[in-house]
Amino acid sequence: STGLALPLLGCIFGFLLLLLVLYIVTFEGVRRIHFIIFPTSGLKVDYTTSSYLKIFVNWLQMVSLALYLKIPKNHSMETMFQIQTLGQLHPWAFQSFNCLFSLDFYTRVYYAMLVPLCCVVAGLAFSGGLLLSGILGKRPQLLDLWLMNTQILWFLTYCGVVHTVFEVSACRQIDDGRSVLYADPSISCDTKEHEDVKLRATLFACFFCCGQPLQLLAHMWWRRDDLEERKCYIRYSFFTLNYKKEYFWYEAFCMLRKLLIIFVVTLIQEDTRRQIFLLSLLSVLYLGIHSYLSPFTKHALNELESHALFTMAFTYNVCVLFQEASNVNNNDFEMSFTWCVILLNFAIAVHCCTRIARSFLTLRGVKRSERQERAMPDEIAKGEGRRQSLDCNLDAFMDGGASAKAPHLPASFSIGLGRRESKAPRYSTQVSNPLAADL
Repeated sequence: STGLALPLLGCIFGFLLLLLVLYIVTFEGVRRIHFIIFPTSGLKVDYTTSSYLKIFVNWLQMVSLALYLKIPKNHSMETMFQIQTLGQLHPWAFQSFNCLFSLDFYTRVYYAMLVPLCCVVAGLAFSGGLLLSGILGKRPQLLDLWLMNTQILWFLTYCGVVHTVFEVSACRQIDDGRSVLYADPSISCDTKEHEDVKLRATLFACFFCCGQPLQLLAHMWWRRDDLEERKCYIRYSFFTLNYKKEYFWYEAFCMLRKLLIIFVVTLIQEDTRRQIFLLSLLSVLYLGIHSYLSPFTKHALNELESHALFTMAFTYNVCVLFQEASNVNNNDFEMSFTWCVILLNFAIAVHCCTRIARSFLTLRGVKRSERQERAMPDEIAKGEGRRQSLDCNLDAFMDGGASAKAPHLPASFSIGLGRRESKAPRYSTQVSNPLAADL
């Protein structure tokens, strides 16, 4: 029961993490759309939650790919990589899910190919639910909202889908001359069934794995002069928000960056030394490109992205050290670098989560402030109505003499006020001027 409970807890935690990511992205997306529909809002809002979340997810997805490197890893580092696979937001990327739902390799590949279609259906259902709920007030077009949610779901599941599909082509030779899969050595790569699956996976890789970032880049490039208009803003603001105007394409470049890293991790496994060298080279290259461009408009975002890319580069470079290690558990030199990697990854995770939480809570506070501001005119109007009602009742009482009484006043009030009225009229046209008495 203990062996089953731990994978179950891992799956529940992964599912809750997915729901949390979707909630944060959706909440800020709704707020962005609300800002476009109601541009007269006097509150200035910085929509940075999604940008921090994208940096966090990209870092988790790229660093967790080190789990699949064929190098000796100690238990602490392997556990860290397994936890980071949660960032791929793909069920078969997390080993606890495989323990609970054991499926053969080909079934997992076919399910992975269905994920983009499921994202389209889920995006349509979710967009329709938002419109019907009335959360957005004045309703945007269903097509714009649908495209936004579908693109977001494709972005979140992209890494896990690409890695699963690429594994179909990752084969190796064994001693008897047969070719088997790296992911599942019980499957021979020489069978007709595998050739059919490989052909389908290749077509899928061309249309989705390569086509998804390219179509996103093509659409944004085509509408680059209209990205700030309402329709394009709703569709693509998740990918262009907080980027400098000239670097609107950078998020599509990040997806191509993940595609290249997955290609190296999955398909270049025969030569581990070449594989780790390419990963180290790519990670340093990406860090240099980002440092040179500084594509974000906010310094905090550029700083966090630099920290994430440096952590990825350091992790892959440390893997070079483990390549020739015979026993990484008893070697003090390798263990010291292991804990450096773990602490550095933990620090960037805390940094990202702190930024996301602060930005999200600020956005929630802005929403409460807007709600209070919208409620203030109603309260003022109600107070003005009550004041006018009191004045009318009092005037009616004064006009009716001592016998009249406002309904909200006690019976004794009319007698006292009637006596005072005879001595000093409430509405007097005479002006008391002490200087006139002396003249």
